[in-house]
Amino acid sequence: MDLVGGMSHLVRRLSSFSPMTWAGPNARRTGGVRSRRWKYIRNLDPAAEHHTHIDCGRTDSDGRECWNSWVAAARTNPAAAAIVRRYHHRPAEELYDLAADPWELSNLARETAHAATLVRLKADLDAWMSAQGDTGLATERALPDPQQKK
Repeated sequence: MDLVGGMSHLVRRLSSFSPMTWAGPNARRTGGVRSRRWKYIRNLDPAAEHHTHIDCGRTDSDGRECWNSWVAAARTNPAAAAIVRRYHHRPAEELYDLAADPWELSNLARETAHAATLVRLKADLDAWMSAQGDTGLATERALPDPQQKK
């Protein structure tokens, strides 16, 4: 059976591919691949600041009160400051060992011990994107803005 544009061999081995385009306050352009153990994320625009309804929300139901408490703590607490910084600034690539780090707190993308895993997952994502006609950020930027009124 030809699944996902001829990528049936990858679908059997991997749990999911994930093109992510979030609009508005949740804008983040990523692609990713996840197996049972590993999660690889490619941030297509790593120079862009990441924001969501949590840090841009207007009410506590959006998580604003919790976010404000982190920002206040970050003024005097280096660990809190690192979390706030990490929230807004994502690296070009992220690799997580979900068995050892289910909360995805330790990015292993630059660790030489995991280079082979990184290369394999990058190649899988490249193949899947190619099969979908996805050229990365160029494809993302060519999409219409879903927030524009018709």
